Amino acid sequence: LLPKNLAAPSSVENKAFYAQLEVDVTEKLRVSAEVRSQTDTISTSGTSTVTALGTVFTRPLNITQEFESVLPRFTANYNINSDLMIYGVAAKGNKPGGVNTGVYSAIYTDAQVAEFERLSLVNFKEEEIWSYELGFKSEWYDKRLLVNAAAFYIDWTNQQLTTTIAVPATGRRDNVLGSLAFNTNAGQSEIKGLELNVVSKPMDWLELRLGYALQDTQIVSFINDDQADLYITAADIA
Repeated sequence: LLPKNLAAPSSVENKAFYAQLEVDVTEKLRVSAEVRSQTDTISTSGTSTVTALGTVFTRPLNITQEFESVLPRFTANYNINSDLMIYGVAAKGNKPGGVNTGVYSAIYTDAQVAEFERLSLVNFKEEEIWSYELGFKSEWYDKRLLVNAAAFYIDWTNQQLTTTIAVPATGRRDNVLGSLAFNTNAGQSEIKGLELNVVSKPMDWLELRLGYALQDTQIVSFINDDQADLYITAADIA
């Protein structure tokens, strides 16, 4: 979240290393391991300028933060025969973290900025997802019928949500509060599901397709005042 009238936009630099190893354990079983190691560097420089009640407030900005992650992926394929293969995949994904540059807006005093830093409102961590999938791919009747199916589970942590707090702001009249919007890691979810894909070609000129997906998504935990106001009732507190 950038302060208004920022002289220079933020820049993001990504450096990554990728490696893969694949091995045929037997004639039917193949396994592979992959890894991606990356570093994201987020930088902001320039000046935050805000005009309030006819007064111009400025604050120089020079912010640099690094976020490191290691993302593995493991795969196993087993060919039961030439027409039927089962597989399993486990992988980690992410959405990089970031910086709430809005906490350095010129409308806030040095004391307020120091308090925002003390409350750890400057940075938010990367979202992380571990996904697991088990399924099969098959061909039948001289490839006139293809059936693929998979079951999956996703563990999603450190979800990034936007929240807002009321704060006094420089240049505002007495008893009038401003607001600070920032990203925070406030949630964890679990996703379970099934997928089915069927392709049939009973005749050379006719092809039939069927697709089906079932997904069950559940918010396991969250920490957010706005969501609490929406979802928590007096009965929940009792």
